[in-house]
Amino acid sequence: MLRPPRHAAMVVAAFAAVEALSRALAIELGSLRVNTIRPGYTDGEMWSGVPPGERDRLRQMVAATVPVGRMGTPDEVAHAAVFLMTNRQTTGAVLEVSGGEPLVEPVEVR
Repeated sequence: MLRPPRHAAMVVAAFAAVEALSRALAIELGSLRVNTIRPGYTDGEMWSGVPPGERDRLRQMVAATVPVGRMGTPDEVAHAAVFLMTNRQTTGAVLEVSGGEPLVEPVEVR
């Protein structure tokens, strides 16, 4: 989350802490690899508590904002995890899986 949205200070702080911790652990643990995935808006169960009409509106807002033109899928995040688990030369990385979200103004979720 390079460009934090308004009213999300606690979430932004928690995500930043996880990324910093993974980099520090990559150094401390040496041969044990430690990486982090930074997902963008992902169309999955996380949004199941949002009423269907609002969820559709969120999908449309994200699609109109991010360069790839849609929300990501859990499978795309899982693919990134498989890459990080199988690439033995990758450690201390934060892998962005966000459809280019950091390149544009944040989506304001209301």
